[in-house]
Amino acid sequence: TDSPIQVDITYDGFPNNAYVSCVAVNPYNADKIVVSFANYGVQSIFKTIDGGLTWENISGNLEENEDGSGSGPAVFWMEYYPDGTLFAGTSTGLYTTVGSDGLFTVWELETGIGNVIINHMDYRTFDGKMVVGTHGSSSGIYG
Repeated sequence: TDSPIQVDITYDGFPNNAYVSCVAVNPYNADKIVVSFANYGVQSIFKTIDGGLTWENISGNLEENEDGSGSGPAVFWMEYYPDGTLFAGTSTGLYTTVGSDGLFTVWELETGIGNVIINHMDYRTFDGKMVVGTHGSSSGIYG
């Protein structure tokens, strides 16, 4: 809008002393927001569908253990795709999910890019391309 206002969307359930790696807002519905944390050993991905009033942990099978401990990947970037797919750029590659189900969310590794660090992504609304920035031996465009 012409007069944006700052809104506090913090949540007591976010991991303590963790690094916020990304805040992704759905370009078609600003009430849908995903926040990711890049630390190892913490719950990594949280989603709201009401502009930050309530949050849900959607880390799902990216975490070895429900509390975030174990050998789950660091999550560096999140992105929305128009069909509802969520993309998670991690320390072990690119993951997607078509529906979030809290702690039971199933994230699938996208095989086309490989086991590389995903540093950044951007969905370009003007041409429908997903651009993925990697660190390692691969890079790609999805869509």
